Amino acid sequence: MSARDGVSSRPVRRGRRKRRGLAILAVIGATVPGAAGRAQTAAPDPPSSAPAPVPTVLAPFLPAAPPAALDSAERDLSSAEKAYVDLDFDRANQLVDSVVQRGHLTHAQLVRAFGLLGRTHAILNHDEAARAAFVKLLTYSPDEREDRNLPPRVTMRMAEARGILDGYPSRPGIEVAPSLVAGDGGALHVTTHDPTHVVQRVVVGWRWGVTGEFSTSSPVVGDEVEVPLATAPTGAARLDYYADAVDDRGDVVFEVGNADAPKTALVPVPPSTPPAPTPAPPTSARPSPAPGRSILASPVFWAIAGGVLVGVGTSAYFGLRTSHDDSGPASSARLTPVLLCGADRCQ
Repeated sequence: MSARDGVSSRPVRRGRRKRRGLAILAVIGATVPGAAGRAQTAAPDPPSSAPAPVPTVLAPFLPAAPPAALDSAERDLSSAEKAYVDLDFDRANQLVDSVVQRGHLTHAQLVRAFGLLGRTHAILNHDEAARAAFVKLLTYSPDEREDRNLPPRVTMRMAEARGILDGYPSRPGIEVAPSLVAGDGGALHVTTHDPTHVVQRVVVGWRWGVTGEFSTSSPVVGDEVEVPLATAPTGAARLDYYADAVDDRGDVVFEVGNADAPKTALVPVPPSTPPAPTPAPPTSARPSPAPGRSILASPVFWAIAGGVLVGVGTSAYFGLRTSHDDSGPASSARLTPVLLCGADRCQ
């Protein structure tokens, strides 16, 4: 119907939008639980007051509790995520791309943005752009995992990006090793692994205790860079710290903790000196007598014993000699041959 008949053409446009959504569903398959059913049965324009349902595939990119006052990047990023849920992939792609181009994103926002950018590019058959977005996603968050429920065109681009990162000489990221000394401040040792050379500066913050402002420092980008710490106040044993690696757009590409959720280290407690043992009270027991000298250590004893042995040996020798002379040796014999002539001895 035309506008001249007094009937609005809005329902016709809504019907076209509905058919477009069904066509997209036919291309990507049933990747969002319940998405096909919503496209067929839900009203074309749901009321703005009704909260949009969040599918499983989008859960890694949505904040658990969005802040009450969102900045421009957060508002646009949330709008892009909602457009993705509503299957408006073109709008989602444009919104998230504008967020990325403006920069100055926190690390969490950066991971959400490039994850959504890669997925929308892949669904829209922008293979090169999808692969590049996933390479940046894995550079900023190497532990990111793809959702196997997504279409093959998405998981394949993610796998290709992971293969590119496997060829890097080191795993991207930043490490902080605190070295605290009791009675002194100690230091933080910061190592930045940046195989793609995206890091422009590093910001390290620390404070003693759980409250107060963070002191900050900007060490050079490198390995085992030492950041000295001020001496801890009296009684302070806890150090809160964080480290951010920032690119040329002001995005936090790597982080270890942050100002809202810092890491914590405790000052080692030196071992205490054990108290000296208390001497035992003297006992009333009679002391044992000193041992006497053994008789075997006396030379007189051995002289007498030697003389006795010599006498006994001499007496035994001569006694045995006399007995042998009288009876002859027991083992000796004399044999005399005798010739017989018949029964008598021969003459």
